[in-house]
Amino acid sequence: MCHEAVKQDGDMFEYVPEKFKTTEFCLEAVKENSKAFKYVPEKLKTAEFCLEVVKGSGSALEFVPEKLKTAEMCLEAVKGSGKALEFVPEKLKTAEMCLEAVKEQGRHEFYTVLMVLCRNRHLRLITCPRTSGRRKSALKR
Repeated sequence: MCHEAVKQDGDMFEYVPEKFKTTEFCLEAVKENSKAFKYVPEKLKTAEFCLEVVKGSGSALEFVPEKLKTAEMCLEAVKGSGKALEFVPEKLKTAEMCLEAVKEQGRHEFYTVLMVLCRNRHLRLITCPRTSGRRKSALKR
């Protein structure tokens, strides 16, 4: 019954009794609604669990404890949702992550993504020659 309620409305996960919150159920719930991560029991929040969560929902990176965030996890999150770059710790941000965020978010978010990444970094934007009528850009250190 709990599974059906959560499938209908991910916000219902908050009201599921702890005894029913298995790893599999929590993973399903968070992939459905990243905000459900707040209601996952602490004992289930492992690095492996969090990596699986962000692979299914990049925006869930916002709720992953800082101590569990890894470069691999953050890159997976950004590939799924360019906006996840905002929740990547500064020490883990890379040019590759920024480019993935730009690819995922598209041109409209381009400068916002650059501002987030470059805040405390020594990266510069290089504009490459046009290819197929579109301008390509890259970041260099």
